Amino acid sequence: MINLGNQDKLVVILSGGIDSSVLLYSAVDAGKQVTLFHGYYNKPSSQHELAFAKWASQIFHLPLEIVDLSGITSMQVGYVDPIQIASDEADMKAEELNNENAISGFHTLISVAAYFTQITGNEAFALGLISEQAARRPDLRNALDLFEQFIGKLNPLAPPPTILSPLVNMPKKDVIKLGAKLGVPFDRTWSCSAAIQSSKHCGVCAQCTERKQAFADAGVVDITDYSA
Repeated sequence: MINLGNQDKLVVILSGGIDSSVLLYSAVDAGKQVTLFHGYYNKPSSQHELAFAKWASQIFHLPLEIVDLSGITSMQVGYVDPIQIASDEADMKAEELNNENAISGFHTLISVAAYFTQITGNEAFALGLISEQAARRPDLRNALDLFEQFIGKLNPLAPPPTILSPLVNMPKKDVIKLGAKLGVPFDRTWSCSAAIQSSKHCGVCAQCTERKQAFADAGVVDITDYSA
């Protein structure tokens, strides 16, 4: 259904949100030999996201690497607005929640993911980037290609990992439609940045609002458990 490249061995960067979950189900459906990579940032949403990653690993019998990236969160404190800190780096939309000058930490994730992909002998890693994230960054795909070249020059004796972004031309509503066809358990995925000690999405934060709207636009029943 989507282009996942010619590589047999693939690392899927699994945050536990809708997009990366649909990416995982697509990779499994395509018969890829998948290794899961989950970055743990120790944020309000982190335990919910990690729970999905562990569940997916068990259901599909896939190896899961959990990398502690909480040092990034600690580094942000005092320099970055708390609203952005609560946001997921892999989402790349924190600046839209705060101001035009906020700095995304997304490159920290792809750097660690690229290193993990190389040392484990995998050929590529896939990111669940979607069109809304690329809309304000028209050179995003080119930037990922340049990062591949950088890794190749840094490690000239090792083949650089291919960076895949197979959902990057799809809006979230179409990602949800694809996920519905693949049987993604959307109620297990996590988007909320506000719920701390609750198993429910708050229903009112920016991520929850976006999630609700995307399901409505897709015409797919939203089975997410919201508090509001």
